[in-house]
Amino acid sequence: MLKNSQVAGQIGGESETKIKKQDIFKIILTVNGLGKESGDVITFVTVNGQSKTKLFDDKKSYLNSINSNSGGQGFIEYVSTFPNMTIKTGEQYKACALLMRDSNLICQTGNNSPALRPEIVDLYIKQGDEATTTINQALSIPEEKKEDDK
Repeated sequence: MLKNSQVAGQIGGESETKIKKQDIFKIILTVNGLGKESGDVITFVTVNGQSKTKLFDDKKSYLNSINSNSGGQGFIEYVSTFPNMTIKTGEQYKACALLMRDSNLICQTGNNSPALRPEIVDLYIKQGDEATTTINQALSIPEEKKEDDK
């Protein structure tokens, strides 16, 4: 009888954990292709008008990954969480990285998948590329165009 009650307790705990995971929208952003000359990087993720940001100091954040990688390119990873936010399947989010040294901004827009897992975004920095996105464009998610607007 004790074994049955322990199993029932474990099942209840797992169900509660699944419910809590569904209440948190999570995006894992990886920025690849960083070099010793890249400088500081600001990453940000925007969902439903809310943004989360993080500054990565080049001397602390990714130089170890450059030294350990034979290709000489480093990376950073930023996990942004949006607790208690309802994101419907197919809704858009935007993830960006801004290289402070040359104001190079790179962004990627994605759509929330139906899977119960974090969304994953991989950005690749090409040194010397010019910024193609403004800060205002990066922080906003364009509304879908209607057939009449085309």
